[in-house]
Amino acid sequence: MQRNWLYWIIYLLLVTGQVALSQSSVRIRGTVVDGTTGTPVADAIVRLRGTAFHTQSDESGRFYLENVPPGEYQLVVERLGFQKKTVSGIVVRPDVATRITIRLEPAVLSLQEILVEASPQAENGTTPAAVVIPASRIQQLKGGGIPTILHQIAGVQVESTDGSGEHLRIRIHGSKANQVLVLLDGQRLNNPQTGEVDLSVIPLESIERIEVIPHGFSARYGGNAYAGVVAFYTRRNGGKSGVGLTARGGSFRTASGSVNAYLDRNPFQLVANYRQSYSLQNFPYGYQNKVFIRTNAWSRYRQAFVKGGFRSPRQQMTASAQFREGSRGLPSPYFNNYRDFGAFSTEQWFLGQIFHQYVLGARALWQTRLSVNQLSQTFNNEADPSPFTRFHTRNQNRTLEANSQMEFTLTSRWHSSVGVHYLQEVLQQDNVLYPRYSIGQKQRIARAAFITTRKGWDTLPYLQLLRVQAALRIENYFNLPAKGFPFVALSLVPSALPSLSVSVSWQRAVRYPDFNSLFWKGDARARGNPDLRPEEMQGSMWALVWQPGKASLSMRYFRENLTDLIYWHRGVNGVWQPRNLRSAFKEGVDVSLEIPFWQNHGTLQLAYNWIRAINTTPEPNTYRKQIVFIPPHTVNATLQFQGGSFWGALFFRYVAERQTVPANSPGTQLLPYRIWDVQVNYKKAVGPVVLQLGVQVQNIFNQDYQLIFGYPMPRRAGYVTCQIQWTHK
Repeated sequence: MQRNWLYWIIYLLLVTGQVALSQSSVRIRGTVVDGTTGTPVADAIVRLRGTAFHTQSDESGRFYLENVPPGEYQLVVERLGFQKKTVSGIVVRPDVATRITIRLEPAVLSLQEILVEASPQAENGTTPAAVVIPASRIQQLKGGGIPTILHQIAGVQVESTDGSGEHLRIRIHGSKANQVLVLLDGQRLNNPQTGEVDLSVIPLESIERIEVIPHGFSARYGGNAYAGVVAFYTRRNGGKSGVGLTARGGSFRTASGSVNAYLDRNPFQLVANYRQSYSLQNFPYGYQNKVFIRTNAWSRYRQAFVKGGFRSPRQQMTASAQFREGSRGLPSPYFNNYRDFGAFSTEQWFLGQIFHQYVLGARALWQTRLSVNQLSQTFNNEADPSPFTRFHTRNQNRTLEANSQMEFTLTSRWHSSVGVHYLQEVLQQDNVLYPRYSIGQKQRIARAAFITTRKGWDTLPYLQLLRVQAALRIENYFNLPAKGFPFVALSLVPSALPSLSVSVSWQRAVRYPDFNSLFWKGDARARGNPDLRPEEMQGSMWALVWQPGKASLSMRYFRENLTDLIYWHRGVNGVWQPRNLRSAFKEGVDVSLEIPFWQNHGTLQLAYNWIRAINTTPEPNTYRKQIVFIPPHTVNATLQFQGGSFWGALFFRYVAERQTVPANSPGTQLLPYRIWDVQVNYKKAVGPVVLQLGVQVQNIFNQDYQLIFGYPMPRRAGYVTCQIQWTHK
């Protein structure tokens, strides 16, 4: 441990010294506007042809390219709904920034052309088809929190044990939460003890972009990326500075407040956020024709996030830190059939990261990322008089991670990267009441090397675009034999139908068992299984995207053959223990539709997901049965409207019946539910100050439902949000 910290300190001193000796400057800055109306164009991809330099325009159409070596370049700008624009003769000088205005002409383009491209902030130069939620959409929907934002994506489900907006976990295509990798500016947040992430730790006020890969990508990210990847990116200030205040309050004595600030004074950038929240959550719910009151679901948290950066012509360095602490009640599951006896948990969560990028030339750059993720928790129910259900445990999880890679451009359409990755996970778990049940200290290490490449052609007969992507990861994890995890994809756009794109991909993915599943000691209720095998998957996906005009339609079909899925089962002795399902398969369809109407003042979005997940392990009573907790049908619909200073949305969500036992026994299913929410916002700008007021009503029709088995959700609830933002350009 001391060597790890010593290495970090030496690395920081060396890099800081190099940066301090360099001059700093933004080399190219400009604005992207609609060539017909002159209005700013947000989320346009801006890149220098033949180099690894790329960025994205902000809500004001502005973009900035940093650290570009002196020379002459071609600038390429692409945006959905506009013709691609290439500008030659862009001269970069060492002492002054080049300024340019790009005018894009409306056109019909392929959505997949953008989605298959690596994100401007992606680490690796190649990703499978990803769904990107830009800053403009996040700003519109953030009043409803992360669930409202992510539910716009077909196949994504965000669950909670209460209605306060805390304790959020994500599932993709019916996966478990520990099968989804969650990243914040490239740093993994998954807890090695459970493999899960509480999404409420995300500093949403400082997030400007979310990228979701809705299927596994172990070829690049290794374990935890078994079912998909959700990457959150904090804001790039784009030459602007400002400060904002947000307050939210409403039903069940729920209240939160946050302060966010951002500063851009070349060569320095700073983003900071502080948030506090409290909720009592004693809400009514209905069960078996009776109304009960949910108790002991209170929570109180505070968290702070800060990220600072320094840039020079050839280097960029950022350092970030996040701290979160709080406590919450642990409500009794199964509809208060058991008393909670005031059970509670506490936590302290620290995240730290250093990122360094060095530009080796016009065609290559080198990136290094070092991070630490430490979570300390206690769970206490000592007031319970029964020795069989009483508990008091202390858990400390620590993840140390290092990633170094070289990204280079061979030609304007051929990008590759190679890298190495190191991961150390440590758990210290102590049972205060019954020391013999303590897990003690457990540690495991992963070492990996990976290569990714993306090659495109745009001059082939009958094809406007053809692209091939490939990735391979060789990983050694937890003293297991090293294995290879490949990914290949092909996408094309026919010349005769430039609004249509088609892609197909194949891959292998893996997830290694979490510490709880392996080592949980036997007690009155559960014990771990050290003989668990890693979960593995071979899967393929076919995707079709059609964008006639400003409307868009995308469809994906996926098929996965699953081996050794891990589920907790209750034995005949009443003790829960995880074990592997020998074989299973999952197939499904995602459909997303977006239609603008009312002269672009309104938008209708539909996201539908169908899944069939079948256990094919040859066992009595479970063979060919539906895998538990996976809904066969999910529908999300959003009707948005905007006029003048007002913006509003009506949300609908339907989730079909879910199985809860492997045998699919009658009467054990979670009932389907339909939820309607509404949100209305008012926005007024007075000079550099912007005032926003929002009202949200959740579960308008008082539906009784459960997201997680045994934990009912609140009935109708209302919330009011007020935000004041000051910006200096």
